[in-house]
Amino acid sequence: MTTATAAIVEANSLTRTDSGVWVREGEVASEDFRYSDGERAETYLEEVISAASDRSTFSPELERAIIDWPSEYHLSSKRSNLLRILDLGSAQRVLELGCGCGAVSRFL
Repeated sequence: MTTATAAIVEANSLTRTDSGVWVREGEVASEDFRYSDGERAETYLEEVISAASDRSTFSPELERAIIDWPSEYHLSSKRSNLLRILDLGSAQRVLELGCGCGAVSRFL
């Protein structure tokens, strides 16, 4: 654990659960905290992303694979517009929580 991580853990009274989730001491991490677009949608997305040779932000290959709302949500380059206004430099560090299939992560 880095010094910075240790300081955050101590300052917030955090403990790491067996699943790797950090929680405040005395609280329980819910095993029910899951998100899914459904097995069919997730299988399709896994196949598309695994087979893609271009996984960049503006990948035409991923754009062509959009067939429904879940695939648009996860594969569209338009999602990166959410961060474009922040003008993040390459030296800055960003933690994306709940990154799904990485539509925003690809931009970062």
